[in-house]
Amino acid sequence: MNVPSKHTEIVATIMLIGELEKEDGSFRPTYEYAAPFIESALLTGCHPVLIHDGCIDDERILHHPGMTVISVDPSKRTSPNPFMERYFLYLELLKQNEHLSTIFFSDVRDVFFYHNPHRFFKHAIEHDKIIVQEEWSPFTENKEYMKRLNVANRRPDILDLNIAIYRKENAWPLCAGFFGGRRNKMIELLNEICRRFIPACDCQEFDMAIFNYVLYEILTPEKLAIFKCGIKADQLTDEFYRYERKHYTMVLVSNNNEYVTPLMHHYETVVGLLENLRKKLTLQHN
Repeated sequence: MNVPSKHTEIVATIMLIGELEKEDGSFRPTYEYAAPFIESALLTGCHPVLIHDGCIDDERILHHPGMTVISVDPSKRTSPNPFMERYFLYLELLKQNEHLSTIFFSDVRDVFFYHNPHRFFKHAIEHDKIIVQEEWSPFTENKEYMKRLNVANRRPDILDLNIAIYRKENAWPLCAGFFGGRRNKMIELLNEICRRFIPACDCQEFDMAIFNYVLYEILTPEKLAIFKCGIKADQLTDEFYRYERKHYTMVLVSNNNEYVTPLMHHYETVVGLLENLRKKLTLQHN
């Protein structure tokens, strides 16, 4: 899992059999599937690293000149759950590449960059913060997260998630779709997560529950720099982009109405949004 030594700041993502649309591996992601992630990362000055387990056969991805592609053996998984397995692979990537300084881990299907997160979050990184996304609704209003927490709470033999943080009205889920920071902070985070994943490998719902548990209860919120998970459709205006550039180095703290972020996550939820983002990014870098 070697990353060339000239790349000390990376954005890493993973594609695994079973994580994609069809668990039998019959879905083979094409370049178009990953193009928004790859192209926007490169255009903003990021070096993308893609880890896969044989689920990709598109030569345009496998031999892309602008990124590092790493293949792993699917028979050597630590977890049968691909959503948990990615954390073990992220940790192994960090252990095998001591030259890395800062790393962001990202989803690939629905993430589009319009700033380099290493530059955008420079202040937070310098203060050893873990940068993480906050979802759009608190735990009590987020049915998907509550579902996962309820499943986790039925397994006290693995982890007691019956904690106050999930009961507070102002507690918001943190999204594992994009997070990062200095290498040492990421190793600390991933060690805590993976240690709890090993006995939970048979449970499909544990990934987000354990991710939030570790961040809120083990590492504690004061060690985090939190920003919003995407942009509301009515904010995608020229006025917003001017405001965003004006506050280029700002790091958003949770529950603030000023949504400043270097990337768009879940862009597929708004019709036409991806094309709008592509046009703006192209204009910005021409």
